[in-house]
Order: sequence, then C-alpha cells, then structure tokens
Amino acid sequence: MIREEVVNFKFMSEEDKDNTEIVLRVCKESGSTLQYASAKIRENKEVILEICKERGHALEYASTELQADKAVVLAACSNSDVLEYASDELRSNREFVLSVCKLDGMNIRGVSDELQLDREIVLAACQSSVEILYYVDEKFKQDKEIVLAACSHTNGFSALEFTSKELQDDKEVVLTACKNNELSFEFASQRLQEDEEVVLTVMKLEPSIFRKTSQDIQKNFKLQVFFYLYSVLKFIKII
Repeated sequence: MIREEVVNFKFMSEEDKDNTEIVLRVCKESGSTLQYASAKIRENKEVILEICKERGHALEYASTELQADKAVVLAACSNSDVLEYASDELRSNREFVLSVCKLDGMNIRGVSDELQLDREIVLAACQSSVEILYYVDEKFKQDKEIVLAACSHTNGFSALEFTSKELQDDKEVVLTACKNNELSFEFASQRLQEDEEVVLTVMKLEPSIFRKTSQDIQKNFKLQVFFYLYSVLKFIKII
C-alpha cells in the first residue's frame, strides 16, 4: 500500500501533496518523492527534519532555507552522503564539515574545494569510510597516517589500490590492508607479494590466494603446509 502511494504521489492532488501525514509516509519510504510535495511542506523544518533523519537524500528537494539549516543537513548527512546539497556556507564551514565527515566520510565529496585539502578533515573522512581514498587529492594518497586509516576498514573495497607506489611497498600499510581485505594483496608491490608474512596474512582470509603467488612463494614449506591443511579440511567439510 505504501509503495503504491510512493509511485502515485506525483499524480496526487495538490491537497494531498500538502498533507503532512501523507508526505511523511511516502517520503520516509523514498526521500526523492519530496520533490513532488508542496512548497509549503518543503519549507516546513519539522517535517523535513523528520524525513531527513531516515532518508537523507530528501535534502536535495528541501527548500533553500532548510538546505542551509545545520540541524536538517546534519540529520541528512548522518545516513547519506548528501553534503553536496547543503548551502555553500555550510559546505565551507570547517567545524560543521568536520563533524559531518566523522558521521559519513563520503560526505567529503560535497565539501568546498578549500576544505577538500584540509588534512584533518580528510583524515576524519578516511577513519569513517574506506572508499574516501579514491576521491581525495593525490598528496593524501602519499600520507601514511591517512592511508592506514583508510586501510583499517573491513570492506569489499581496497583502499590500497589508490595509494602511492611507495606505500604499496610499505609493509605496515600492506599488512593492515590485507588483514582487513584479502583483495588488497593484488595491489601490494611485487616485493611484498613475495613476503611470507604478507602472504600468510592473506591466506588466513583466503587460502586459495596461494595458487596465485609466485613460484618462489609456492615453494615455501610453511605456506605449503598451511594451504594443503586447509584444502584437506575443506574437502572433508570441517571448515
């Protein structure tokens, strides 16, 4: 029933589009539906705040005044990376941007050009979200502390792919990345792909990676034992 209302909302009467109860119901299901609500509703802070707490993307269709309201924008950014829809003033407000990036690092994509070069903000964003390293300035991809923060997340996305060549050859960085995501191994330097500790770290997450290592590594007795023991246990379905 609610889903049907969402689909049909843009065809409803102006009276329905100005009905708080109906708007709340459909917009909590789909934030983008707010674009069809009345101007009066889109200017109502109480209504927009309640919607944005659940559907941050509704911020795009809030009134210009509410896109400049800290409480509304903060609520929206707590569940979606929608800072780009906030007013220029908020996007340039360092204190506010820092707090928002701590909630969801992906919000850094919406900050002002100047603040995208602010190291503290970039670090906070990377501590919150692994994907951030893809979007930041090249100089931060060479910053070990920032890269370590990004590599510390367990995620299907490997931050190591977007670091500098130097840090892809840094054992601490590579081990951190590989402990959290075995896919990171692919982006480590050739030297570290042949490092026993690094390979074993990856094999603890995905033993089959052993087959993709160099011939020299595959001759390593310790790694052979680990791999074949895992294979036997898997075959008899113990793991």
